[in-house]
Amino acid sequence: MGHVIRRGGLGDVEQLRPLWVSMLEHHREVSGRAWPVRSADEAWRRRREEYVAWLGDGTGTLFVAGAGGGRALLGYAMLQVHAPGATWDLGDEVGEIESLAVLSQARGGGVGTDLIGACREELRRRARGIDRRPVTAEPAEAVSISSEETFPRDIGDRAELHDHLREMAESLAGSLARRGMTARTVTAKLRYPDFAIVTRSQSFEVGVDDAETIGNLACELLDRALRQRPGPIRLAGVGVAGFDRHKQLVLPGTGSDQA
Repeated sequence: MGHVIRRGGLGDVEQLRPLWVSMLEHHREVSGRAWPVRSADEAWRRRREEYVAWLGDGTGTLFVAGAGGGRALLGYAMLQVHAPGATWDLGDEVGEIESLAVLSQARGGGVGTDLIGACREELRRRARGIDRRPVTAEPAEAVSISSEETFPRDIGDRAELHDHLREMAESLAGSLARRGMTARTVTAKLRYPDFAIVTRSQSFEVGVDDAETIGNLACELLDRALRQRPGPIRLAGVGVAGFDRHKQLVLPGTGSDQA
């Protein structure tokens, strides 16, 4: 079966659902049902929101594989470029394939290999300063800044996780300072060994920009998520959003929580 790899966009997102559900069910099987996996509808709702956000803010690049001469999708890969974790000195940005899915009947035909190759070539182009993302009439401004780290092993120690989040907060505070901005929302992201992703956010009427405040909030949000679902973590991240371009008086007691 021949196939063609092309760059996808927001208009392709809805077509990804069957492939995502197939990948979800594979995760359910390989986990031996030892870890709870969300329903297909709920998992897709959450993942779709992430895809739309990543494609919208420019951190995500979608590649889709189609059957030669037809529009049916055989597979896709979602590449996200983001700030690296605080531990490893990997430069300003790193690329991570967040999703890779291939139809069962198309496996073994090189679809997955070619999708990974397209992601690698995209990263090589960006490293050379070549960006093929569509140019918009208005200059794009970041709607969020995040830092996350995939650990080489599952981490269950709360203090160790806090240390990682505080290091990420240092990196984010530096990014805010360089942009002359404050952020009104802080988000903590967790990914469990079964690939389930949980995010917790807290918003304020006024912005924050210092590492200590961002780190403390991120640790509190992580603790809240782990109270609802205890267990070791394979990935953790911290994000900030809701930017203001001027320094404001921080009033810690004026926040509102979001799940």
